[in-house]
Amino acid sequence: MERRSIALYVLAAAAAELRAVVTNNVRDYRAAHERMRVGAEDHHGVIYSYDDTLPRHRAAFPLWVSALERFLEAHPVENALMNRVHHLLP
Repeated sequence: MERRSIALYVLAAAAAELRAVVTNNVRDYRAAHERMRVGAEDHHGVIYSYDDTLPRHRAAFPLWVSALERFLEAHPVENALMNRVHHLLP
């Protein structure tokens, strides 16, 4: 299975569970988001992160928690992320 179809599968599976996807894989998930929108399929959001601002290692865990907490507080409505993409900031 190619990478883009995996991203599409993950985004569709997350949508079935009413979940957003947090990823630093902008290229593949942008394509998956666009493909779902063209096909009139809904998803519950894609949240992009970047290794230079939110590194993926144990010491950065508190930074991730704070960033996600602020993000969720700024988007309290259940469907606030529906079919949208966002960028997670530290």
